[in-house]
Amino acid sequence: MKRRIALMVLVMTVSVLPREAYTQESKPSKPNVLWLVMEDTSPYSIGCYGDRYAHTPNIDRIAAEGIRYTRAFSTNTSCAPSRSSLITGVPAACLGTGHQRSSHDIPDFIKGFPSFLREVGYYTSNLSKTDYNTSAEKRLINESWTRQGGR
Repeated sequence: MKRRIALMVLVMTVSVLPREAYTQESKPSKPNVLWLVMEDTSPYSIGCYGDRYAHTPNIDRIAAEGIRYTRAFSTNTSCAPSRSSLITGVPAACLGTGHQRSSHDIPDFIKGFPSFLREVGYYTSNLSKTDYNTSAEKRLINESWTRQGGR
């Protein structure tokens, strides 16, 4: 009997380079990066990860044309602590944000990953969730996202 592990958070990171980027004639100044974050799901709910019944054509196409990571794991079993790890790259247990509804402060030198993309000229956008489970949430939001909220 197969063991199924229910993941609370699945991080699917897809880096997409245009096909012409692989030729000498046309080199983009920097690659396109699409970072998708999903929660309360598992890879078994997405076509490109093997679910024959899942209808996820857009994600499947992006995965086929880019890089699909198969060893990305959450460091926590709850959504907000996982988001604090995802945005900073620091495990929630080390950051102090491991408990749901934490307001633990984090040092100013810990930045959100998108802030590093912004520093080198990328446009970053988060149209939805920013509950990073820390009292530094507003700072992380302001540093990380060019555009926050809305559609």
